[in-house]
Amino acid sequence: MKFITTLLLNTIFTGVAVIVARYFITGVELENIKAAFIVAGILAVMTRLVSWVLHRTTTPSTFIFGLISFVLTAFFVYFIAQQYDGFSVTNFRTTLPFTALLTLVQILTGVKRE
Repeated sequence: MKFITTLLLNTIFTGVAVIVARYFITGVELENIKAAFIVAGILAVMTRLVSWVLHRTTTPSTFIFGLISFVLTAFFVYFIAQQYDGFSVTNFRTTLPFTALLTLVQILTGVKRE
């Protein structure tokens, strides 16, 4: 039950962060609010699954885990933008500040990414 609650909270806060990022980061486009929460849900599931594997393999080095997790999240954002028509980013360089904003929102809201 804790897994689902964390996943739902992560989706809600990430959806809000996607909506906010649309206004602050040039190159991020959203079709509507529904698209933001679809992107957030896909991103939450992908990040949760991959970070579980990364956490098990890179446990000795927290810095490397964080860096790899950040870059993978940026790749996920770019991949989702390429696959889903309601969300787009202009290029991969745009995903880096977008991912930083998502990470900052997750840190401020206390939603874990593990």
